[in-house]
Amino acid sequence: MRILYIITAAFIFTILFPGVARSQCTCFGASIGGLTPVGGTTNIGVIRKDNLRANLFYKYSFGDTYYKGDSELPGGDIRNYRSNYISLNAGYGITNDITIEGELGFFAQKKQDFGYWQESASGPSHLMLTGKYKIFSSIKSEFELSAGLGVRMPFPAGSDTAFKFVRPSNGAWNFGLNLFIYKGYHKEGFHFFLLNRTELNTENKYGYTFGPANFTSFYSAYQPFQFLTGILELRNELRIRDYLDGKYAGNSGGHSVLIVPQVNIDFSPVNLSLFAELPLYASYNGSQLAHKYSAGVNIAWNYNFGAD
Repeated sequence: MRILYIITAAFIFTILFPGVARSQCTCFGASIGGLTPVGGTTNIGVIRKDNLRANLFYKYSFGDTYYKGDSELPGGDIRNYRSNYISLNAGYGITNDITIEGELGFFAQKKQDFGYWQESASGPSHLMLTGKYKIFSSIKSEFELSAGLGVRMPFPAGSDTAFKFVRPSNGAWNFGLNLFIYKGYHKEGFHFFLLNRTELNTENKYGYTFGPANFTSFYSAYQPFQFLTGILELRNELRIRDYLDGKYAGNSGGHSVLIVPQVNIDFSPVNLSLFAELPLYASYNGSQLAHKYSAGVNIAWNYNFGAD
C-alpha cells in the first residue's frame, strides 16, 4: 500500500505544482493524444462530440495458488483456473461534455481443473450501459475531471449445475460509479490518469450476492514517439465479502494490488495495446484460489462523424 500512497501523492503534486513539468497542450481531446489505457474496468474520459470510439478487448487469466490472508497455502481442491474473456465496447460523444458507452462481454472459456475432473463453461457475460459527464476540463492545463454512472445487465447464468465461479454470467445486476482524472504534460511526453470505480451487485436467483467492490487505477504514460506509448498501471482492488442467503460467505472478499505494464502502438485511426497483469500484493478472507497473471490485447478505433 505504501507505494500506492507515494505514487498518488506524486500525482497530486504534479497537479498542484505544474511548473515542475512545463507543458503546452496541443492534443487534448477525444483520445488524449491517442492513448487508450486498457486493463481496467472502465475506458478513458468523455469523447468529443460526434466522435465514435470502439474497443475490442481480449484477456487471458490464470491462477494456481491458494492464499489465506496474505499467506500462501500448499494447495486446495482446485489445481488451477483459467479464463478467456472478450469484450466489445463502443462510446459516442453526444456533446463535448456527455458520452454514452455500451459494452458486451463474453467468456470464450471459464475453466477449473480439479485434477481428476474439470469444470468449464462459455457464453455471454453481460451487457453494460454507461453515461459519462465532463465536470471540468482545461485545454491550457491539460486537465480533465469526469464522472460516470453505469448499469451492467446479466445474461442468463447458464446451467444450474455449473459451479458459480465457472458460469460465464454471475446472474446479478451491477451498478457502477466511475471517476476519471487526467493530467497531461504533452510537451514532455507524459500523461497521468486516475480512474476509480465502485460497484454494487444485486442478489442472483441462487440467493448469492457478490460483495461491493472498489477499483482504483493510476496510469503513468510516456510517449517517446508519436506512434509509441509506454503505460504503467498500478491498480488497487478491494472486495467486500459476498453474501449467501443473507449471511457472509466465508471464503470471499479481499484486497489486492496489481501492476499492469502496457505498450500502445498508434496505427491511426487504429491503436493496438498489449498488456500483462501481475499481482504485487494480495490478502484474502478465508482460503481462496488467487489470480497469478493475466495477459491480453486491446484494439481501439476512432472515427469523427463531424469531420468535413
